[in-house]
This record gives sequence, structure tokens and C-alpha cells, in this order.
Amino acid sequence: MSLVEMLESVGVSEEDAQEVVRQEIAAARTPLAALSAEQDEFLGRHGGVEAPGRTDAGRAKMLALSAVGNTAALAATSISVKDAAARMGLDPSRVHHRIGDRALYAYKIGSRLRLPLWQFDGDGTPLPNLRSVLSSLSPDLHPLAVDGFMGSPNADLVIGDVPVSPSHWLAAGGDARAVTALARDIGVW
Repeated sequence: MSLVEMLESVGVSEEDAQEVVRQEIAAARTPLAALSAEQDEFLGRHGGVEAPGRTDAGRAKMLALSAVGNTAALAATSISVKDAAARMGLDPSRVHHRIGDRALYAYKIGSRLRLPLWQFDGDGTPLPNLRSVLSSLSPDLHPLAVDGFMGSPNADLVIGDVPVSPSHWLAAGGDARAVTALARDIGVW
């Protein structure tokens, strides 16, 4: 199976993948880019670790591969507006309305909106109190940051002595105020 076929199997067109790669490369600000050529050369000789992709071509290649990998990972764990509407028994326009009201979370891959699966229970119903959590998240957060936050166990959210993710916490009926407090702190440091 080719890369294009893999991306298309999770709802990402070749054009959308190309657009994401273009955007990632254009927006990239790597720590090495902040160094002068002299500093970069010194770090390369004396840093003790050879950084892969230290050349401009190497950096561009790493960014492109990272963008494709991230796009594929996000797409594989998300659904289209049409699919979300079918799961919830709604018209797609209602899903768009809920996204606009921050009752559902969506991000774009290229020109298409995708909705992560972590925000739905097994029946396709959005998690309880999801709107309050989403309203607490900065709208500027990258989809990977939101995905990581909602899907990763958090030591402040414990069920039966086991840390759980914010999405699991909400699905289990946990107090949304605990998650909203955590959500406000993402990206603040």
C-alpha cells in the first residue's frame, strides 16, 4: 500500500496531505534555526551528539516526514463531519454548529474538518460536559496538543488509584471542573 493509499484510507486526500506538509515546513521554527551559522557549527562539532538533518535539506526532509506522520496519526483517530453526523443521528450542519459553539472539537487537515474519536462514547454521543472543557482550551492549541491532553493519563485524574486521561475521566462521569482546570493550563509556561 502506498503512502497516498494509506492516507486516503483514513480520509486524507493527497492534496490535503501536501498542504499540511507545506504549512508545517513554512511554519517550522526549530531550535537550530535560532542559532547563528557559527553557533550551529560549534554545536555540531562539540555537542557530543550528531543531530540528524542539520542541513537545510535535512531539516526540510525531517519536517515533511514528521508532518505526514502526524497527519496520518491524527486522521486515523478521527472522523469526518459526515461520519460524526451519522454517529450522532444529526444533519452535518448541526455538527458544524456544535463545532462553532465549541460543543465538539474539530481541526482541519488541508481543507477538511476532522473530529477526534476521543470526544465520543461507544454510542457516538459526545462526552458529558465536553463543551466546558473545550471552552477552557486555547483555540490556538495545535491538534496534537489537544489530542495528547485529552488522550493521555493525568496524575490529577485518578479512578481506583489509576491515573486516567481527561476523556476517560469525563466518560466515567468525573467532575468536569477538574479537567477544565487542567485545560486552562495547557501551553501556559
